[in-house]
Amino acid sequence: QTPTVHAAPLPDLSLSWAAGTFPAMKSDTAPRSLLAVPPSGPLTAHAIRLHPGESVMTSLRAAADVILTRMQVRGSSSVFILTAVGSLRDVTLRLANASRRNDEETDIKVVGGGGNDIRRWKERFEVVSLVGTFSKNDGCHLHISLADAKGDTIGGHLIDGIVFTTLEVVLGTADGIEFQRKHDDETGYKELYPLKLPREKDILSWAKYRQVSFFILIGICITMNMTRPRK
Repeated sequence: QTPTVHAAPLPDLSLSWAAGTFPAMKSDTAPRSLLAVPPSGPLTAHAIRLHPGESVMTSLRAAADVILTRMQVRGSSSVFILTAVGSLRDVTLRLANASRRNDEETDIKVVGGGGNDIRRWKERFEVVSLVGTFSKNDGCHLHISLADAKGDTIGGHLIDGIVFTTLEVVLGTADGIEFQRKHDDETGYKELYPLKLPREKDILSWAKYRQVSFFILIGICITMNMTRPRK
């Protein structure tokens, strides 16, 4: 017989918020994450599979470079992870207390020590989630969540990992958008800086305009030469 599992009901957190049990989070800065870049063009999916023993970061960076080269002719210079599933047997993560600024300056209270806490696990994990973006010049930013043999999860900024059985990844590209990375004085890291690329029809229109202008100029020169009085 199939065992019956009785799960305790989840608490209604809305009542706690209404009663003021949880303090509201207040931002000390005005919203800056506005949609300055217009919506992209069509999305394209690129499916790959990583094999046992492969380095996750090395393989994904190489795949992103190939995709960026192929898609450049279509006006696409952005790569991002749509979905991923698989397993790892060795992983190194940078945990959530990482910062390149003094914690006293940022008013961040770090539990269990400060600095860039980088840890390595040599055990088998199932990949629960893998997300991130890739840009030109080998720039990327990936986060991963993993479940161990007991179902406990860990996660953080992916430094690297080694594939155990497989890692199936679907990468995506968006036409008309370029992912750049620029140094951010506020965080101390190179952060994402999306840009709109000229559309193909805009490029063709500009090329046609230059071609027509060239022939008009040639025509003017020929006309002036023909009408010039000869000695």
